[in-house]
Amino acid sequence: KPSLEVPGWPALIAAEPVVALVPSGLRDLAQPLGAAAGATLFHAGDLVRFAFLLLAGEAQLTRMSLQGAVVVVQRSRGGFFAEASLDTRRHHCDAVATQASRLLRFPVSVFRQALAHDAAFR
Repeated sequence: KPSLEVPGWPALIAAEPVVALVPSGLRDLAQPLGAAAGATLFHAGDLVRFAFLLLAGEAQLTRMSLQGAVVVVQRSRGGFFAEASLDTRRHHCDAVATQASRLLRFPVSVFRQALAHDAAFR
């Protein structure tokens, strides 16, 4: 797996200060991810496997209304998104990159442990 530690992490921290709060052990498990516009990051009903940090681009969380219309639940242009999924076993919505995007994804089990044990990160 390619390392983001040098020079990636200092540049990421400068561009997205919230990254500085990610504990180093969790950072070591970060997986860089590129997503083309229109790419699905997860579907409603999928098991929650990752926590996502959007570095560039845009992602939307969507659901279908009872009338069949797409409803945007959250639009993110940076930072963590889909935080509600951290407390569930399965996603309650779809996540789609609406622009070409760069993300980091973190294994959700380790992410949850970091939240539980690191007050600065929480």
